[in-house]
Amino acid sequence: MKVFLDSNVLFSICWSGKEVSRSWLFFELQRQGHLQLFISRLVHDETSFNLQTKRPESIKLFKQLLAELTFIQDSFGTTAHPEIMRLPLNDRVIFMTALTHGMEYVISGNSRDFSGIYGQRIGTMLTLSPADFLKVTKGR
Repeated sequence: MKVFLDSNVLFSICWSGKEVSRSWLFFELQRQGHLQLFISRLVHDETSFNLQTKRPESIKLFKQLLAELTFIQDSFGTTAHPEIMRLPLNDRVIFMTALTHGMEYVISGNSRDFSGIYGQRIGTMLTLSPADFLKVTKGR
């Protein structure tokens, strides 16, 4: 499974620590060969900026996580899908990047902006919260 992580997922792991964060399970699932995790430069930059600003002591963990992620190039593609066009620009770029690169899932905790596309399959991709992804894929 090709899984694209939004910056807020990485931020939450770094904020709470891998011992506490449920999203840390994504990395465990990758180590077991169940999925492959991807991010883009925009996701990296957003996460890095927010950690440096709000929790600089977490940068070391962030760097450890980066070593386990595959980077893909940001895509500024367009779509006619109305819910995607309503997304703020950075979120639209993140979504289109994942879609362009054939991701099966986008995982985002951004319930405010992504609420209109949570649980919807757009192309071959499904957008889910971290908790919903873990529920849906349990037992696969």
